Amino acid sequence: MIDMKSEFAAVIVDARNLNGALDDATQDLRLALEANTKAQRTAKEMKANYEAIEAEFDAEAWMKDRSVPSGNGDGKATKLLADAIKAMVAAEKAKAQRNGVLAKPWAMMNAAAYAAEDAALALKQAETQFSGVKHAADLVGNILRAISA
Repeated sequence: MIDMKSEFAAVIVDARNLNGALDDATQDLRLALEANTKAQRTAKEMKANYEAIEAEFDAEAWMKDRSVPSGNGDGKATKLLADAIKAMVAAEKAKAQRNGVLAKPWAMMNAAAYAAEDAALALKQAETQFSGVKHAADLVGNILRAISA
């Protein structure tokens, strides 16, 4: 025979435990949302900062005198073709990203982007955890309503 008082008491204990778990999940979700917002903002700022520095680098790289002495002995310099200059600028930029003026902003932008991805994943996990606990709490609430009716 089922002892309804003990079953009812067990459901109440479950409800109290779920209430605490729901509070914890709510707090975790708030913190994850805040961390995600900050990480996304930082990533956006780091990207804008890098793009500004990169644009300045590109402008300076394109303004360099890239003429080469002519081989015909007239002493006049000849201009390189645009494709050759593009390749030079790209190579200079890649070098600057590795260990030049772009290296630190490049690393900071990438680190911020990775942190933003991690924060977005943590937010998704917190949302999933919150949803699971909320559904369990709703179920226990429905059981309590059914028992008390």
